[in-house]
Amino acid sequence: MDEQPAERPEYRCVPVAVRLLGEVRAMRADSALFPRTRKTRALLALLACSPSGVARQKLVAMLWGDRGDDQARASLRQAVYELRTLIGQEAVVTAGEQVMLAPWLQSDVANILAFDDQEGLQLLAMLDATEPELMSGIDDVSEQCDDWLRDTRLRLAGQLGRKACVAAEAMLPTSAETALRLAYHALRFDPFDERALRVALQAEAVLGQRAAFHRRFQSFARRISKELGATPSGETLRLYEKLQSELKPTPDGVGAISLPSAYEPEAGRSVPRRIATIIATSFVLAGMLLIAAWFSKPPAATRPVIAVLPFENLSRINDPYFASGVAEDVQNMLARAPDVAVLGRATASQFGAGENVRTAARRLGVTYLLDGTVRASGDRVRVIVRLTDVGSGAQVWSERYDRRVRDVFAVQSEIAQGVLKRFAGTLPDSPAKTVPQAAVYDHYLSARALMRDRRAVSLNAADENLRQAIAQQPAYAPPHALLAQVLMLRAQHPVSYGTLPYGTALAEATREAGLAARLDPSLGEAHAAIGLLSFSDGQSVGHYRRAVAADPQRADFQRWLGQSLMAVGEYDQALSAFRRSVAIDPLWGLNSEHLVAALQRTGRVREAAKVVKRFLLLSRDELAKVQLELLLASVEGRLADGARAAALFARLAPQERQSRFRLASALAALGEREAALRTLARTDEAGRLVLSGRLDALEAVARQQGPTFWDTAVNFWNVGDILVAGGRGRTLLRLFDERFGSVAKFRPGETMDAYEIAPLIVAMRAAGRQNDADSLLARVQRQIRLDRSARGDGRGMLGQRAAAASLSGDRTEALHLLRLAIQHEPAQLVGTPFRPLGTLAAFRWLRSDPAMAGLEHDLLKFVNSERHKLGWSALQS
Repeated sequence: MDEQPAERPEYRCVPVAVRLLGEVRAMRADSALFPRTRKTRALLALLACSPSGVARQKLVAMLWGDRGDDQARASLRQAVYELRTLIGQEAVVTAGEQVMLAPWLQSDVANILAFDDQEGLQLLAMLDATEPELMSGIDDVSEQCDDWLRDTRLRLAGQLGRKACVAAEAMLPTSAETALRLAYHALRFDPFDERALRVALQAEAVLGQRAAFHRRFQSFARRISKELGATPSGETLRLYEKLQSELKPTPDGVGAISLPSAYEPEAGRSVPRRIATIIATSFVLAGMLLIAAWFSKPPAATRPVIAVLPFENLSRINDPYFASGVAEDVQNMLARAPDVAVLGRATASQFGAGENVRTAARRLGVTYLLDGTVRASGDRVRVIVRLTDVGSGAQVWSERYDRRVRDVFAVQSEIAQGVLKRFAGTLPDSPAKTVPQAAVYDHYLSARALMRDRRAVSLNAADENLRQAIAQQPAYAPPHALLAQVLMLRAQHPVSYGTLPYGTALAEATREAGLAARLDPSLGEAHAAIGLLSFSDGQSVGHYRRAVAADPQRADFQRWLGQSLMAVGEYDQALSAFRRSVAIDPLWGLNSEHLVAALQRTGRVREAAKVVKRFLLLSRDELAKVQLELLLASVEGRLADGARAAALFARLAPQERQSRFRLASALAALGEREAALRTLARTDEAGRLVLSGRLDALEAVARQQGPTFWDTAVNFWNVGDILVAGGRGRTLLRLFDERFGSVAKFRPGETMDAYEIAPLIVAMRAAGRQNDADSLLARVQRQIRLDRSARGDGRGMLGQRAAAASLSGDRTEALHLLRLAIQHEPAQLVGTPFRPLGTLAAFRWLRSDPAMAGLEHDLLKFVNSERHKLGWSALQS
């Protein structure tokens, strides 16, 4: 084909009125028309991506869900009016409850995708004129819209990349240059698309671009190794080797593969180019495999890894959970089989559509995909499933099941058995279970999906669904177990998500978990629920072990087991459990969060950073990404970066108690008490009283909490420390005695934190209980020795060691360690809220030492340096 400039200039081939590449806008002739508000621009994007229209109620919920129904519908009418005024009265069409764009109002993306694959030059002209980002300028409209935006961006990027890649393949025989430029665009949309890489390599080989050929492959291999812990496929490696052998070497050797320095040939010796290439490639691959092995599961590498995708619902439009619930139960059954490994639900649900699924699967080490459709009509259900080989794309097994709805549980077992037969495996025997009624199962599936979201509104909805299920079939155990977990997650607790009074949540959850265990003693969900009653402290270990034994490939069970093992100082076992949870469900942010926290506790901060980086590169969950960035900033002592991440978290989830607490905590650590106070939810009473300095009211609240004080406040806003600093140590001791009665009963076997225990030790000494204080101090010192042993170099323990030395009366050692802590890890000494060191219980007896003023000045200097990064004025001493 003759490579002449495209005859059709930019966007004149088809009238284009909406641009989705770059900022969302409308086009009239050559003029860009920008809707006034982000929500109107988001409405334009929603309609442009939905040619058949969108239901009014869905638009209202996605864009104005924070308003009353009448106000929201009025806002939709106003936005439609704005689009009609801006573009034309016929631009937006309403048909009943559907809202859509006029058929003549096409988007740039739709026009690109409409091109024939043989029209490579024209497609290239359009792609060259596009901007790299899809639908910019409409983020942070609402959580629902952001979710849609993330999914749609990924879907459209995949479609655009595939369109460019297919066109590049078609152009390769006649115009290598055009093929190369199209492949570039394909890689622009998906930088990990090996199919596009192979086209680019072939085009560069045809054009004789040896240096570019080598750079492209090496850059791709380094990128997927460093960022994804993956390696190029065998097909790509074979093509690279073949093309490399055919390329003629250039006179100056440009583009030759460089060897690692340790394998440079000695002076006067030469290494044949082919051997050099093999050596270099071997070491690159070895490095990739080592990185990939970090996240791989310990069992044999030959075990197939299956991702069960959410099944497509071809009926029950108002019930989005039935089809995905069928898939999830199939996944749970497969997960109990020792012959296969199964990817977790949160990760599988993030896969895109079409060929992108295989690309995503390869990155995560998945070898087979199981997907299907579910169609229910009356009391009949049809389930069609297929098993696909990720490497070849071949469908290796498919089956159709026509049953009554009540028999869907037998179908799930048949599907799992059919899959396992492909690998000469079978399902392990399981005890007979109570079969749920169809409506009960629907409620249970809804709750299970909602619970995974970990937001207050979702947890409340899950609670309602579970109560309906229990009311209809009280003898069915799983809803009782799940309700117990939901109740604890809804509790007003530092690590939870809701505002339900802790005592109320605990009492009801205890009843539900116990009932579930009695109804079905083998149910892993029930034992996990019992473990969660104490929020994964030392009492939970045995229960979680039973839950893991029942369902070894449940990532949440592994994660909770890891938490309880950390609580009793079993750090190596805990890390193993956290790593298993990440291996099972690598894109569930909670798994990586807990692994990162455990790595920090054991001194593996660099490894923690790698975990975060990998998650950020692989995940599409923006909220989880921000939370991990916030956690890593805390781990690395970057207070300013932590405040930025916390602010973004609060913008993404403004109604969530956890997001408001994280932002308030970050602000308070930087000395911004008033801003922190404005940020906190009104239900966070203790935090508000601490920040406002209302000591009498804080003491009254602590007394009202009674024995539950130790479950809700001791690590929250340093309440114990503030009570002691304010001369209310007797109140702290009274609460201690009410709950524990003696030091021997105070969290036996659990880890001790020097800052947490210091207020108790100080209060006990003030009350003349020297033996109790010494016993607690001895436990703190044992804990520090254990932690230092686990960390190897002792880093991260300077502040804890300084606190222990101060509490033991070793002034010289305490001051020495404080100096080192301020030099190397000052953020670990910054309390929430920020206060001078001498006001902390751990260091209060050092207040009179002349050296303390200098140390406090240095710590304040660190806080002010972090404030400066945010453009804030310095705090005064």
